[in-house]
Amino acid sequence: MGGIDGAVTTFAFVAGSIGADLSTRVILVVGVANLLADGFSMAAANYSGSKSENEDFARLRAVGEKHIAIAPDDEREEIRQIFLASATAATGLTALAFFVIGSLRTRRSQRHWLSCGVETTAIGTFAVVIDYLAGHGLRSLLG
Repeated sequence: MGGIDGAVTTFAFVAGSIGADLSTRVILVVGVANLLADGFSMAAANYSGSKSENEDFARLRAVGEKHIAIAPDDEREEIRQIFLASATAATGLTALAFFVIGSLRTRRSQRHWLSCGVETTAIGTFAVVIDYLAGHGLRSLLG
């Protein structure tokens, strides 16, 4: 978006210069100078922003590594909680998607949308449980 902004401001500046009835030479010189300054400004801002993001990432990584070195069990628990929260949110969204898809089935059915939504959610949930149990069982068998 910055490139568009730079082009728009340069074009607007040139249009304003023409409106002010400046000479072609002045418009070209000031327009090129403005274009170069805008380009440098956008590049410098992008560089500075990227550098700040990289520095913040390195800082957060160092903090995380320090926490792992000091309290590895606490960090493992924190990761478990993050994964559990993510899984819970994903499960809720998946169940909602099953319900919506099932409810939309009523366009080709005589049944009530609620009934179709609940049925599809139950089928999807059952499939997920079977898959989870199969994975857990295979993990137990294979170590």
